Amino acid sequence: MPPRLTLDTGQRSAPLNDDRAFARAYVEEVMKTHLPQDYWSLSPEGRIEMTMNGRRYARHFGITDVKSQMMFITLMWEVGANFFMFSGFKEIAVSAVDGPSKIDAFFEVDSDLAAEAIMNADSRYWYPDMAGITGLNG
Repeated sequence: MPPRLTLDTGQRSAPLNDDRAFARAYVEEVMKTHLPQDYWSLSPEGRIEMTMNGRRYARHFGITDVKSQMMFITLMWEVGANFFMFSGFKEIAVSAVDGPSKIDAFFEVDSDLAAEAIMNADSRYWYPDMAGITGLNG
């Protein structure tokens, strides 16, 4: 697994209930610094839209706290937009544990299982409609 991203105190406690405000904060505070290749390869609106869609997935899996949502989206970038569909990850995603526990467990997934998810990443999942995903909580 890639090294674990850490968020500073300001990022962790930011009141980011509005999806667009959350996406702007993620893009400028996390993506620009930790994922510069993705940041610079996308349009400003594309970054926002993909981040808001990533948050929809996080919520769908019961991840409701801002820090865990940011970590989930970062895993989508680092492992693959559909990482939660692969063995090791999918069992965690649908489990009843809270967001921080899910994130911790995602980072403990066996490296061979993570490699499988990385090798079979499907960027269409950034856009649920393109991936055939319906009924995604948002």
